Amino acid sequence: EKEYNVLAVTDNNRIDNFKNKPDIDFIFCSVIGNKKYIFINGYGLWRWDMLFKNDDDFSGVYDKFFRNGVRWLINREEEKKVRIYTDKEAYNSSEEVLINAEVYDDYYNPIDNAEVKIKVSKGELVFERILTGRGKGIYQKKLEIIEPGNYSYKGDARFSERIIGEDSGEFTFSEFSMEMLETRMRNDILQGISNKSSGKFYYAGNVQNLFEDLSHKRKEFVLEKEIEIYNKWILMIIIITLLFGEWFIRKRLGML
Repeated sequence: EKEYNVLAVTDNNRIDNFKNKPDIDFIFCSVIGNKKYIFINGYGLWRWDMLFKNDDDFSGVYDKFFRNGVRWLINREEEKKVRIYTDKEAYNSSEEVLINAEVYDDYYNPIDNAEVKIKVSKGELVFERILTGRGKGIYQKKLEIIEPGNYSYKGDARFSERIIGEDSGEFTFSEFSMEMLETRMRNDILQGISNKSSGKFYYAGNVQNLFEDLSHKRKEFVLEKEIEIYNKWILMIIIITLLFGEWFIRKRLGML
């Protein structure tokens, strides 16, 4: 069994010196480990372009072969041919869920006219949708979700009755929240709050000013308060009672 894929073979019956001999693998490719190889069992490649240009049936083959060959060599095998994803991970009840898909062939050229079908589920709730092609291998579909919760989806793409690939993902649909109505930072409101409260407002670019403003020397404040005891009759009674109690105890113990 060959460890490579044959892309072209020689037609020895059309060559005088090689008639009645088995054809030879002329162009083949292989993947060894994480490296890719394309081998051309010939020479004079520069002449191919000149010869093909004079033949209407093969016009553009030379450029297309090397363009796709280079694209196949530089693309990683782990890249998905089918990518299905939502434009966001979390939605609220005022938004529509948009499912996107990208479909590519073995050479990572966009495929149009493919059938992209997804299955969305949440518990016992399951429904299927077919995505609409937008051109250049892009497919989309808006989902009308009513019930909040965590949803999962799984889909595949088919072309000419052949499965190209599949993908899956998740998204969350929640009740409407005023907090999520506008999530961008409101600089004007923050600036107004800082001005009215005699504070300061800092951006990420001038955060160094915050540390400089906080690095003031320590200040000590002394608060003095005088209490006139003779004007506080309740306090006077408490003090006299404590003194009398101490005298009485000392008298009983023979300490006086």
